[in-house]
Amino acid sequence: MDQPNAIDSGPAVHLAQDDGEVFRLGPLEIIVKENGSGTRMNLASAEFRGSTFRIPPHIHTEHDETIYVLEGRMGVRLGDRTVTATTGTSFTIPVNVPHAIWNETGVLVRFLNIIVPARYLDYFREMAAAAGAGLPPPDVIARVMGHYGLRPVAP
Repeated sequence: MDQPNAIDSGPAVHLAQDDGEVFRLGPLEIIVKENGSGTRMNLASAEFRGSTFRIPPHIHTEHDETIYVLEGRMGVRLGDRTVTATTGTSFTIPVNVPHAIWNETGVLVRFLNIIVPARYLDYFREMAAAAGAGLPPPDVIARVMGHYGLRPVAP
């Protein structure tokens, strides 16, 4: 019997550690764990892996992210605070909070990025497609960031 207010959703999915859509954005490997199709586009999640990277300061004007460190350590700037995020720690990046993330140790860090709503996962796909082997030129970065409501901020 159908429930009158039931919302259709996709089947539950189980993925092993290295399973999922994989692509690179410069020095980061990104493994999509949930693309939004199983959550009615409410959230997406992806594992990021890298040993040397720097995500420059920026803000999100339309989406939130929560990051959970699976392995290693990385620097994080959240507003006026700078912290070292280590294995087992997490942090949330609400709308309009300036932030930056980096790992310059040469040692692998793995972190799970939960993105709400899910459509903002496409920012990483679009940036990766524009990047090729390195990083996209500044004008392309600005265009893609603008399309997804991201704005660079001064360091």
